[in-house]
Amino acid sequence: EKATELGVAHVILCEMSRSISKFKGDGDLKSKTEKYSQVAEAAAKQSKRLDVPRITVCQKIEQAIELLNFESGQRFCCSLSSSAIPIQEISLQKRGQVLAVGPEGDFSPEEEQKLCESQFELVSLGTNVLRSETAAIAAIAMTQARYSED
Repeated sequence: EKATELGVAHVILCEMSRSISKFKGDGDLKSKTEKYSQVAEAAAKQSKRLDVPRITVCQKIEQAIELLNFESGQRFCCSLSSSAIPIQEISLQKRGQVLAVGPEGDFSPEEEQKLCESQFELVSLGTNVLRSETAAIAAIAMTQARYSED
């Protein structure tokens, strides 16, 4: 809902090793896709968006990465790693960021490695540890705020 209101074009929900809720097969993936698509459609109407973001739900990080291979733009992985660059210090293009936000407890080291191998740069959202839903909103807002700085 909030990502739609902030103008996101595509949301991919993916089960991670540390995800609290787990998908229960293809039927569950389909029902979650329908549910979140309806939420996105309602949010688009409420915020007077002419388009509705595409919603994809997948069960493995490899599927999400494969889908992202069709998305152009800079790739950032929000991370709690000490090696992550503060998001305020990165150089942003005007449009086309892909943001990966992990589950509660962050991505596992293996998941983060797979994202880095797929051209994602580790970025930090600050010193506070955020819930995943808050981190997603913060990351979107922080990158959008950078557009207005130029």
